[in-house]
Amino acid sequence: MNCTRSSSPVSRALSGPDPTTCVYSCQLFVVPTPVATISPFNGRPILRSDCMAGTTRRGENGRSDRTRADALLASAKDRLEHSYVVEAVLHDMVKLCGRLDTVPEPRIVQLATLQHLFCPITGRLRDGITVGDILHQLHPTPAVGGWPRADALALIRNLETCSRGWYAAPVGWVGTEDAEFAVAIRSALVSDTDVIVFAGAGIVAGSVPEHEWQETDDKLQAFVHAVNAQATRP
Repeated sequence: MNCTRSSSPVSRALSGPDPTTCVYSCQLFVVPTPVATISPFNGRPILRSDCMAGTTRRGENGRSDRTRADALLASAKDRLEHSYVVEAVLHDMVKLCGRLDTVPEPRIVQLATLQHLFCPITGRLRDGITVGDILHQLHPTPAVGGWPRADALALIRNLETCSRGWYAAPVGWVGTEDAEFAVAIRSALVSDTDVIVFAGAGIVAGSVPEHEWQETDDKLQAFVHAVNAQATRP
């Protein structure tokens, strides 16, 4: 994919259609994604992780949107994929926090071109927990490292033949009282003339290869639209 713009206008184009996501632009690496946040509350930092797994496209109108959302909520494969992410995050966050708060069932979150199964998890951090502790415990998430983590990572190391580079890494910032991090899944590496885009899909029991390829392509469309919009500007 060719372009003649820097990452900054691409970042602005990506942030417009999806106000529920944050867009990180680190040098020439762009990541529009939901995040894990640490923020103070009554003198104690609160950790929140947004679990998003299970995907379908937006519909052409409100009715088809709802039809697709209902089908996603009823999909055994997507519910299984989502449950792995929630299970892993709960497993890791309980080591960092006291009581955890979540929702009993996933709900639908709508982005500009996609709909996801969504489940927020929050907890008050234990005393002495650092940002480094959080990153070490939560990364890699099942979305990029599989679950159970140790077995999945061993399989990935044997099957993947190239370096991921910045793809799938944690990206974010740290302040004096708060912090925010995301996993660079849907992301792009931007140069003066090219954009290399990244996306992926969760493979679980019930996955159909053709459907997973289509889902990956659907996830890339936000980048395609943003880059094309910048490339055609005078």
